[in-house]
Amino acid sequence: MQRVEDETIRDAGTVYTFSDPPNTSGNVINHVTDREFDSNGDLRSVSVAGVETDYDWYTSGSNRGEINTITDAVSNTWTFQNYKRGTPRTEQSPIAGIGITRTVNDSGTIASVTDAEAKTTGYSYDDNNELSASPRQRPPTTTRRLPAPARRAHPSATAC
Repeated sequence: MQRVEDETIRDAGTVYTFSDPPNTSGNVINHVTDREFDSNGDLRSVSVAGVETDYDWYTSGSNRGEINTITDAVSNTWTFQNYKRGTPRTEQSPIAGIGITRTVNDSGTIASVTDAEAKTTGYSYDDNNELSASPRQRPPTTTRRLPAPARRAHPSATAC
């Protein structure tokens, strides 16, 4: 069976379709990704195998050009607000009261994230703005020895 992935891009009225590998006859599993852009080049929707996600962008104000909302196929909407250097400082999920708040440094790196349970995770960076320490410690490694499996007689063995 052959798997074919088609990608269709709609760019301000122009439609481009790409297939990888080229669609051939026979048993074919067809997986289609459809992306639609507005006249500004902003992504408006993505449909993967018929499941659509919509994107809405800020068109004015200090957040202009940033994502405002993302809505999934069952109308759940995530909202992004208060951008600093391209990073939303406030993100609200479709579940009431569930969101995160970010503190963004002047360099655009994230200084901390506070989750819906009011737990704050801080981040530090080196001189190249690369993450310098893991914000979460890894749990200690544990080793557990299991008993060896019982030996079984081969099915063709005969009892004496």
